[in-house]
Amino acid sequence: MKFFSKIFFFLLINLILFNQTSLYARSYDNNIIEILSKIIPRIVLMSSLKNNINTNINICILRDDFDKDSALYLIKKIKENYPNGISKYNFSFIENNFSKVELCKNSHLTFIFDSQDSQIKDSLSILNKYQILTMSYNNHYLEYGVGSSLFIGKKVVPYLNTEAIFNNKLEIDNILLRISKIYKKKSL
Repeated sequence: MKFFSKIFFFLLINLILFNQTSLYARSYDNNIIEILSKIIPRIVLMSSLKNNINTNINICILRDDFDKDSALYLIKKIKENYPNGISKYNFSFIENNFSKVELCKNSHLTFIFDSQDSQIKDSLSILNKYQILTMSYNNHYLEYGVGSSLFIGKKVVPYLNTEAIFNNKLEIDNILLRISKIYKKKSL
């Protein structure tokens, strides 16, 4: 009996430690990141931001420190999908944590990984000052004013928060509007 209580105690401690360390770890679906890597550059080119591009599409990626590998994987996938750039444009990337959101002020699109809601809201208030198109992994952040995400249903399509996009004085091509699901803010 004493042997089983030691094993039980050992398993219980390991379970508690595992839950504590995995509490802040996130796992992103690689298939979704693959889809995002194909869509992100196209969304920029299907917006009025295409008029502001000189030679590079500037993409900023905001993440928590423990999501650095996922952010680097997204960048890698964009480069693999568009090895020669897209249209006549190359890419430049800024990948950093939320505390350095100001580094995104010259980006065409800022992609936002999951974080605490307050951090997302604070980042959006800064990004909106610079009229930057925002996109998130989590479509829950559309409620806070993120401009786009992915809608995953029978088909995977862009999910647009047209109110947030238009509030940033950005325009979206009609083709993108037609193929996207339009987000409607939840009424209280």
